[in-house]
Amino acid sequence: MLAAAGSEDCLDCTPDELASLVREIQDSSLVRTHTYHLKGYKNSFVARDLVTWLVEQKKLPSREEAVKQGLELQAKHFIHHVTFDHEFKDEWLFFRLLGDGHLKALNAKLSYACIPRPATEVAEDLRRYILEIHADFLSEDGYVSRFAAHPFSTTSG
Repeated sequence: MLAAAGSEDCLDCTPDELASLVREIQDSSLVRTHTYHLKGYKNSFVARDLVTWLVEQKKLPSREEAVKQGLELQAKHFIHHVTFDHEFKDEWLFFRLLGDGHLKALNAKLSYACIPRPATEVAEDLRRYILEIHADFLSEDGYVSRFAAHPFSTTSG
């Protein structure tokens, strides 16, 4: 039936190294409430502090490499500037991890620890599932078969 085809492919998860780095940042003492011009930014960190932490704790070779890592975190939407105004740089700028801010999208707090699959693979899996549904629930004339739609239905009367 439907669950059998390609289900192992869909459940495979190649861990994203950046997701584990984000968990380490979250568990560090970097994330806390920061204040600027009498305004508090909860669950934030200073970009400069993250750069220092990456060099000292993660043993990156230079501050420039740490900035590149921060830019990659921002590009993959693991972090964002608290007001969405700045790109990550080695300065006194406040950033938040994705799930810690007040974002406008309803599903924005969801984070995924796996590397996303290419859209073409996902589309092919969806196509295969739709074809299976059609095969299981459509009659030969192209209409939904009321007998196939329920697992306990019978063809008699």
